[in-house]
Amino acid sequence: MSVEFTGVNLSGLEFGGTGGTLGTNYIANGETHYDYWSDAGANTIRLPFTWERLQPQANGALDADYLQLLHDAVDYAQAHGQLLILDMHNFGEYSGQSMAGGSTALKDAYADVWEKIANEFKDEPNVWFGIMNEPHDIAVGTWMDFAQAATDAIRDTGAENKILVPTVDWSGAYRFNDTDYLDEMAAYEAFTDPANNFAFEIHQYLDQYSGGVSGDAVDGRGATVMQGVTDWARENGFELFVGEFGVAADGANADEYTDFLNFMDANSDVFLGWTAWGAGEWWPTSYHYYLGAQDGSGTDILDDFFNPSPVDFDNEANSSNFIRGTSSSDILTGTSVADTILGNAGNDVLEGLAGDDVLNGQAGDDVLFGGAGSDTFVYQTGGGIDYVKDFNLADDVVSINVAGYETFAEIQPLLQQWGPNVAIYFDANNYLVIENSSLTDLSSRHFTFDTSRSLFTGTSTAEYIGGTNGRDTILGGVGNDVLEGFAGNDILNGQAGDDVLFGGDGNDIFVFQSGGGVDYAKDFDLAHDQIKIDVVGYDEFADIQPLLQQWGSNTAIYLDANNYLVLENVSTAGLNSSHFLLA
Repeated sequence: MSVEFTGVNLSGLEFGGTGGTLGTNYIANGETHYDYWSDAGANTIRLPFTWERLQPQANGALDADYLQLLHDAVDYAQAHGQLLILDMHNFGEYSGQSMAGGSTALKDAYADVWEKIANEFKDEPNVWFGIMNEPHDIAVGTWMDFAQAATDAIRDTGAENKILVPTVDWSGAYRFNDTDYLDEMAAYEAFTDPANNFAFEIHQYLDQYSGGVSGDAVDGRGATVMQGVTDWARENGFELFVGEFGVAADGANADEYTDFLNFMDANSDVFLGWTAWGAGEWWPTSYHYYLGAQDGSGTDILDDFFNPSPVDFDNEANSSNFIRGTSSSDILTGTSVADTILGNAGNDVLEGLAGDDVLNGQAGDDVLFGGAGSDTFVYQTGGGIDYVKDFNLADDVVSINVAGYETFAEIQPLLQQWGPNVAIYFDANNYLVIENSSLTDLSSRHFTFDTSRSLFTGTSTAEYIGGTNGRDTILGGVGNDVLEGFAGNDILNGQAGDDVLFGGDGNDIFVFQSGGGVDYAKDFDLAHDQIKIDVVGYDEFADIQPLLQQWGSNTAIYLDANNYLVLENVSTAGLNSSHFLLA
C-alpha cells in the first residue's frame, strides 16, 4: 500500500532572507507550477514562507500583499486537487531572536501569528499547518512549549486543519535511532492537540551528515535510517510526515532513494506522506536536488512513487482515526470506521465500535472492547493488566509487542486457562486476559508478533553503541567498539576493529565475518544465542569445527592471529551445529 500524500516543496517565497522585493529577492511560483506538478502526479505541495514577511511586526497585522500570495497558492492547489501545507520556514527564530531562550514574549508572538493564520485559512479544506521548519539548537522542552502554544492558539479559533509538529535537531529522523534521544521522545509523547488532528514532521537527507549538502547517498541508509522513528510512532500511535528529503538521480548510490521511498510505502500505517525538496522556479538545473522537467533530475525517481489521486478534501485531508488517551484514566470510544486507539498511561477503557480497529491499552490496567469488525488487540512491554472483553475467534487477533517473543511457539508456555478465560501471563503485574476463551480454541492464527528492528551503526572511531529493549541490529563500523543489545532478539556485528559484544536478554546472533578483528562475546548463552559465520569457504559445521579451540574457560573461533571470536565462559563441548548460522 502506498502513502496517501506525495509531492514537492515549492520554494520561492522563503528565498532572500527577510524583507526584500517580490521578483528580486523572492518569488511566487505561478499556477503553471501547480499544473505541472499535478500532471506529474504530485497531489501535495509544501509551501515555505517566512514569518517576518507575513508579519513584519510581532503581534501586528499580517502583510496584505504577502498574505494574498499564500491565498493564491491555496487556490491554485485546490483547483488542481492538491493539498497545500503552509510551512513557516523560520528554523525556530523570528527577526534574529531564537526560541531557544524560551522568551515568553516571543512565545506569545508565535501564538499570535498562528492564531491570525488559522483565522485566514481555517475554512480551506485543502490546507495543513506546518508550524515551524527545522527548529534546532533548542532544548526539546522549550521547543515543545512553543509548539503547544501555537497549537492551542490555532484550535482556539475553531480551526480543525491538520497540524504538522516538527521535531528538534533540524527535524532529523535519524536521531530516533540514538539511545540518548529518550528525553526528546518523552517530550513529543506529552504533546496534546485538542482536535487530535496532528502528525509529527521529520526530515531526512541520505548524504553523509544528513544535511542535504550532497546528492550522494550513503550505502544502506535508505531502507534503515527511519526504522527508529517508525517503531516509535507505531508504538505510540502517531502519524509521521516527511516534509523534506532529497533525490538525485545521478548521485552515488542513487538506488538508496528508491529504497527510502519504498520504506515509506511499506510502512504506510505510520507515514501519511512526503514532500521532496528542490522544486520551484529559481532552483538552477545544476542543483543536486533539482526537481523539474529536466531529464535526469530527481523527478525521474519520484515518478514511480507519486500518488496521482486528487485529495478528497472533505473525507481525507482533515480526518484522523487515531485516538490517544492522556496520562490519566480515560474512556476512549472509536467510530464506525477503522480506528487506532491508544490508552497511554492510566487505567483506561477502550471501545472500538464498528470497523477494523487496533486497540492498545499501553501502560496501566485497561479494559478493551473491539466491537464489530476484525480487531487487533495489542499487548506491549510494560502493558500492565489488560482485559479483552469481546474477543472474536473468527475475526480478531492479539498482537504481541514484547521483547523476546516473536513466534507462537515462544508465547505458548505463557498461555494459562483461568476458568472460562485465557491469560497470557508474563508476570504478576503484566498479563492479558482474553475473556470467554479456551486454550483449545486459540492457535497461531490468533497471534501476530512485532519482528521489526532498530538499526544502530558505528563510525570510524572507537565507541560504545547501545541498543534498546526491543529488537536491534548493531553494527560497530571501524574502531574498537563495545556493542550492547540489552533485551530483545538482537544482531551484533563488531565489523572491523577489536570489539566487545554483550547480547543481553533474548535470542541474540553474534556475527563473525572476514576482517572482523579480535572480538569477545561476553555473555553468549548456549540455550538461546547463535553465531553467524560470514567467512568465505566456511559453509558447513564441519568446516567450523577445526577452528574451535578451548582457551581456559572460553571457546575461541580462531581464523588466524588477527581474526577470531572468543565466547567467554563457553565450553567447546557445549557447541553444536544448532549454534551456527552458515551461508
